[in-house]
Amino acid sequence: ASNLLESETGNQNYQRITVANYLSSRLKSLGVKRIFAVAGNYVAPFLDTVSEDKSPDAITITGTANEIIAGYAADGYARAQGHKGIGVVAVTYGVGDHSLLNAVKGSFVEQIPIIVINGAPTNKEFKNLFHTELVYT
Repeated sequence: ASNLLESETGNQNYQRITVANYLSSRLKSLGVKRIFAVAGNYVAPFLDTVSEDKSPDAITITGTANEIIAGYAADGYARAQGHKGIGVVAVTYGVGDHSLLNAVKGSFVEQIPIIVINGAPTNKEFKNLFHTELVYT
């Protein structure tokens, strides 16, 4: 597979990037300096991408014991940063995202900017989970 996409004119000027690369780049452009995270199967590729960045403006990943702590840490971090602060939390599919509900709802009610990155299974993986009755809604 090539790392280049060909435009309609045949010009190969576009580099293919992953969703993880795009998210990391976009968060940096928003001034995000830290992500509170609980690693899991489906969010690991994103966390790997962030941790591999060695640039001076690289985002720091702060691991937490569970998703509830990650959510409240992102909320507190955003509050401590003032009007330009954004809290970012990254968790995995299923119980991980459900555990964030109270923290995210509190941030929403108090108008604290929080970005939730929730890893999810691919379509193929989702079908396998569905057949084994491991699907969370």
